[in-house]
Amino acid sequence: MAFVRASIVLLLLAPVIACRTTTRADVGALATRGAATGERLALFYESLARDTVDTWELTAFRRGFVKLPASEVDTRKEFEQQHAALRSRARLARRLGNVYEALGRSAGYDAGSAIAREVHALDDELRAIADTPLDEPLTKNIVDRLIAIVADWRQNRDLKRGAALLAPIATGMQELFKTERELYRDIARDRADKYRQVATELVDAKAVVSTALVDRVLASYELSWPEGRVPFEDERTIAGVIELIEARSRTFAAGQEDELEAVARALTALVEAHER
Repeated sequence: MAFVRASIVLLLLAPVIACRTTTRADVGALATRGAATGERLALFYESLARDTVDTWELTAFRRGFVKLPASEVDTRKEFEQQHAALRSRARLARRLGNVYEALGRSAGYDAGSAIAREVHALDDELRAIADTPLDEPLTKNIVDRLIAIVADWRQNRDLKRGAALLAPIATGMQELFKTERELYRDIARDRADKYRQVATELVDAKAVVSTALVDRVLASYELSWPEGRVPFEDERTIAGVIELIEARSRTFAAGQEDELEAVARALTALVEAHER
């Protein structure tokens, strides 16, 4: 009789155990995807921050090289604010990844307490985002809503509920990215355009030497530049090099556009993973 009762108990527990195992596996997969998405998003923002520095430096060089009049606007302050905003977003993205990593660790023992510290840090970074907007009217409501979501999240420690509450955070991050998407494009395009302008003006001024710009093409035919590094002097060569600069400029911009689209897809996949 005892054996029968034990068998019945095991049969009743089996679905619960299977469900818990499935939950752990699902949460683990979600955590892995979330951590990877956070890291990729952080790298993208760091790349845009570097683009901002490049654009500022090239703008300053070009102003001196072309002898442009001093700007009436404090462009340095604008670039510094943009750089700070992008660095802040990179830190936020990393914090998001850290929350998912903590979620994955917690999945092993059904405890959400390990996530609390990371969520607290995420909240700090969100408030920093609110203080460093790329476009305040555009993003204020989204950031405020994310702060409210995180405040709600911090009141819950249960693993399953915790994973569910991360869904609106992921959605909010996706919404922030979508809202600012054109700003990201502009930053990448500005950098590519400044590279193109400076390189073209240097070639036009016959101020640069014939180095490795087209070495790859020449090497294919066992050809090379003449010995000695001299500026581009021949008008046909100058015209050809400028066309090559134009082509490469479009390639630079396209590469950043590809990465923007890849990050957008990663965020979409993360949001969709929460819905399964």
